[in-house]
Amino acid sequence: MEILYPQITDLREQLKSKDYIGVKIAMGVARKTDYTEEIAQTEVWRAELNQKMARRDELLAMLDEEEVQPE
Repeated sequence: MEILYPQITDLREQLKSKDYIGVKIAMGVARKTDYTEEIAQTEVWRAELNQKMARRDELLAMLDEEEVQPE
């Protein structure tokens, strides 16, 4: 699980670095077509982040189960 945390942090930072695109589109100063490649990349990063967070949650649940089971 230790390896997941830096990966999750990196993906969040990569996504955050592209937030300006959504702001520009929302403000009407850019169009989605202006940032097609960047938007596609953020979708890949978002999918990877969701997978890693789901795996983290699975591992945490397994740890919780081990703690409550009597020996």
